[in-house]
Amino acid sequence: MTDQGLTAAIEISLLSVKSSVSDPTAEQSSTTSNKLSIFIVATALVSIASVIFALPYRNLLFASVFQTLKHSIAPSVARLNLTSPIVATAMLDEKPVSAKLEADIEAPTGNRTPVYFFSHGGPTFMYSDRDENGGDLGAFKMLRKIGKEVVEKVRPKAVVVFSAHWQASADQVEVNTAEISDLIYDFYGFPSYMYEEQFPNVGSKAVAQRVLDQLQSKGIKAKGVSRGLDHGVFVPFKVAFPEFQALKVPIVQVSLFGTDNPNQHVALGKALAPLRDENILIVCSGMTVHNLREMGYYSGSVAPYSKPFDDMLERAISSQVGTARENALTDLIKTNDANKSHPTKEHLLPIYIAAGAAYNEKGERLYTNQTSSLAWGEYRFGSLINA
Repeated sequence: MTDQGLTAAIEISLLSVKSSVSDPTAEQSSTTSNKLSIFIVATALVSIASVIFALPYRNLLFASVFQTLKHSIAPSVARLNLTSPIVATAMLDEKPVSAKLEADIEAPTGNRTPVYFFSHGGPTFMYSDRDENGGDLGAFKMLRKIGKEVVEKVRPKAVVVFSAHWQASADQVEVNTAEISDLIYDFYGFPSYMYEEQFPNVGSKAVAQRVLDQLQSKGIKAKGVSRGLDHGVFVPFKVAFPEFQALKVPIVQVSLFGTDNPNQHVALGKALAPLRDENILIVCSGMTVHNLREMGYYSGSVAPYSKPFDDMLERAISSQVGTARENALTDLIKTNDANKSHPTKEHLLPIYIAAGAAYNEKGERLYTNQTSSLAWGEYRFGSLINA
């Protein structure tokens, strides 16, 4: 077994205790130490297995163990004194857990990665293959197909993702710099099992810093923060990549601006376009029509604005590029159908980022359907490398 494997195992085990500040009693400390020892042994065993079998996604296995076990030990770990020797010693050599992941990804032979827009729905979308109520089976199948495309043909070294469910301030975006991100269950009133879903993942401080540097070089204010992955990321990613080992690359989420300004979000995508030449995939997640206020009213039917707006958006995306497309999208967001389809614009703006990231390349609608006051457009921008 390598020292790197042991170090990574201990690092992931300690990530759940780094923010603890409580002072334990002797009895609590003993119990906590025992549980932490079990956790470290478990991750070390995963490390041994991954080294023996040369698994390229070993750090995702560490992340899986971390996310699965930490909930059972968290109450005790939270009481652990950070000045204990085991914590202090292991934190002396803290290396990014994503470093080996990035090194293991073979670069594709194409020039640029494509850009994708995912319509992600709510948590019920994850179960569309079993129960289409609240989801869309066609969109589900298309994301499965796109996931296979990403894994087998695009083969990125990292993914930068934008979600409708993270908006920062009017003049600044935020970038998740965390190496391990919990999931944010930012939905309400659903069955309890939906709040137990997991999507093991790793981030990358190096990729996050690359995003920050690139944004700042283009005059866009950005700062790094530590944050979980919201359902605009983990829901469509669980559909596209049902086996978490399949993706096996770091995921870095970036926020939207806290505005409805379409040109500001096109510029955000344009700023990050050079990452595509570095084998970094950009994914933008929203909905092509999203009016939750009228879902009940149009239950069992389709809202009269859903298809017209969905098709207008497709024409603006697919029939032109560059300034002409940006102008068309700017005009589109001001229409009555846009206001009906998106009473708030956060689910529409991610496709503007995608259009910016592939500014002079055509977008192709791979699938759509309208259900109630929703539409499920799934898009690819740019050419598919290694086709």
